[in-house]
Amino acid sequence: MEGAMASHHHDETSGVVVSHPTEEPDELDADEPRTPGWMPLLGGVLFLGAAIFFVATQPPGKSTEELQRAAQAAAEEAKAKAAPPPAPAPAPAPAAAPGGEAPRKGG
Repeated sequence: MEGAMASHHHDETSGVVVSHPTEEPDELDADEPRTPGWMPLLGGVLFLGAAIFFVATQPPGKSTEELQRAAQAAAEEAKAKAAPPPAPAPAPAPAAAPGGEAPRKGG
């Protein structure tokens, strides 16, 4: 059914959409210009050129081993960040002065 299209309309009695095939001509109107034969070829060449450029400019991929090492390093780093920092050691008490007096503050 080359060039066949369907026209749709509502059936007044049942409310169902009814489809009737119609034939459309495969001819262009007199005022419509024809596409030059080189135009699809140009489009194909541009598409392939863009695809090759895209693939050629991509950075090289990593191997599975490199990806596993990177994932392991990231997991260790996340584990280290999640661990609580060690508690600070208590400050030593000031030593008593030789005369049995506690040291004075401020001088």
